[in-house]
Amino acid sequence: MDISLFLALLMACSIITSLFTEALKKLFKEVAPEWLATVVALVVAGLVGIFYGVMFDVVFSAKVIVEWIMLAFGSWLCAQLGYDKVSEAIAAIIAYFKKK
Repeated sequence: MDISLFLALLMACSIITSLFTEALKKLFKEVAPEWLATVVALVVAGLVGIFYGVMFDVVFSAKVIVEWIMLAFGSWLCAQLGYDKVSEAIAAIIAYFKKK
């Protein structure tokens, strides 16, 4: 998976997570929004990873599992901080390593 595909999947996770979190906040008013966003982000990232694996006939390997873990972590960060801040940080990291 290249970085553009990863960011596209991360953006999809971010959009779906924010929509589901807002809907579930209205249903579960007694649950803390941070915990709700975390659970929804991890579930959505797992489902998007499975969808990606099925649609593109991905052979499961250690690399794919690490990519899915990174997608889940990125989805969680997007749920807590916002997609724009996370994508800026990823772009800065990539630019730093391209300089070297």
